[in-house]
Order: sequence, then structure tokens, then C-alpha cells
Amino acid sequence: QVENITLVFDQEGTPYTVFKDGAKGGKATVLKFVSGAWQSVGLAGFSTGVIHNTSSLAFDSHNTPYVAYQDGDNGSKATVMKFNGEQWEIVGSAGFSAAAAVHVSIALSPDNIPYVGYRDQSVSNKITVKRLNGNQWENVGPVGFTTNNASGLSPIVFDVAGILHLAYTDSTNRKATVMKFLDAQWKSVGNSLFTA
Repeated sequence: QVENITLVFDQEGTPYTVFKDGAKGGKATVLKFVSGAWQSVGLAGFSTGVIHNTSSLAFDSHNTPYVAYQDGDNGSKATVMKFNGEQWEIVGSAGFSAAAAVHVSIALSPDNIPYVGYRDQSVSNKITVKRLNGNQWENVGPVGFTTNNASGLSPIVFDVAGILHLAYTDSTNRKATVMKFLDAQWKSVGNSLFTA
């Protein structure tokens, strides 16, 4: 049984999937489609523990795959791993969020710094974003910067100018808001709660 499947293309247009692999105790497996067949990227079921909710896959400019997920082996906190060409390795520390992290999403900046966004249960499911600084995960803006808690979070993305964006569902109003990180603060893109 497969759950939480995500499809992403690498820099060369090769499709990759990451998913919760029922054949491997609910741990993460990544496959890529090469020469007409799906093949495993490193070991199947490589994650530190069972993954919950959605997992996220992204590539840096060197075509290195990174996976972010809610880590059942570390208090359902956020963990990031990357494939070093031979095996998957932890990026920074496993379970680096303050509490359980839901809808974990990863994006690589133009200078190959991993950024991770998630619904942060330490602040009533508001959104928190962290980035890797050396070997430590640091906050991008305030912890839980959204006005209200979020019931859903889109994949986080960088635009062509290298500005980080995200979209989420505001739980109080059940409407969508898009935000970007600019001039060291989170700002709404247009009006918040803009959906009808």
C-alpha cells in the first residue's frame, strides 16, 4: 500500500516520486523513472521512522534530491534527508521542529539552502518556516507567523527572483492567503483571505 505520494521532476526532467511505503513499514521510499522503468533511489524505506501526512521532495541546482517529512520516529517532528549519491543522510538534525509538524514542505533557494515550511503544533497549527544555517535549522521570520491557524499548506516555492512564497487555508475563515518573505518579514501577496 502506498500513501502520501508526491511527484517531482529533477533538473533534467526525470520524474521522481516519494511516498509512504507499506512494504517498508510505512517509511519513505523514493523512485525515479529511467530507461522505461522505475528504480529505487538508495534503499527503499530509508527514513528514520514512519512518515505521516504528506512528504515533500525537491532538488538543488546540483540535482541532489532532498526529502522532508513528518517523522514518526522523532515525535512527529520535521526531518529532512538528502541523497548523497550512495545513501540518504540526515540534513542538520532529525526532528528539528519544536513540536509535531504537519504538511511538511521543502524548497531549495537559488543558493541551495533548504527551507522547510509546516503547520506548527507548538503554536496552534500556525505556519512556521525554517532554513538551514550551517548545520542548524533557524527560523525564517517569527514562529507561527500566520494570523490564524492553518488547516492546509501548499508546497513552498521560490519565484525567479529567489523570493519564497507559500499559500495556506486560514482555519478561522476557510479562505486562502498567499504570503512571501521579503525584506526579512512575511507579507501578504495581494489581499489576505482573497478567495470568495
